[in-house]
Amino acid sequence: MAYNYSKDEIEKRVYMCLEILRLKDFRLFQIKCHERTIAHKLGEYLQMVFPDWNVDLEYNRMDPELSDISEDTSNCSDDESTGRIFPDLIVHRRGLKFKNLLVVEIKTIADDREHDYEKLESLTELSGNFRYKTGLFLKFDSKGKYEPVWFDGGKKR
Repeated sequence: MAYNYSKDEIEKRVYMCLEILRLKDFRLFQIKCHERTIAHKLGEYLQMVFPDWNVDLEYNRMDPELSDISEDTSNCSDDESTGRIFPDLIVHRRGLKFKNLLVVEIKTIADDREHDYEKLESLTELSGNFRYKTGLFLKFDSKGKYEPVWFDGGKKR
């Protein structure tokens, strides 16, 4: 089992999954399905190419050893009352501290990307509580074309 993928290998596998999504699930884009539907389908394909990792949607749990989840994400929380965030899609190892490979935020219709950019910056911060190896923002249009923006080390590439 491969547990350590390079950023190039992660990108290669993600782009392969995005092409499968665009080809197999084109209709979902045409009928303007919600981003959760798109995230679910993409998650299925990611699980196939990262079989030794856990792929979860809107995962809202963290390692019990870590402090409050809002510590790194106070500016970009999805739930203002708790400061919690809910990434659209993650590839990680459940229960293992800092075994976080990929975090993805998806937009299908709305274009409020600043909130998602802040979240991805926090989640990929090298000294943060999550330390995802890489993050990805995807904006899809009604034809399944996507605009990718990658994040590493707490910064947009």
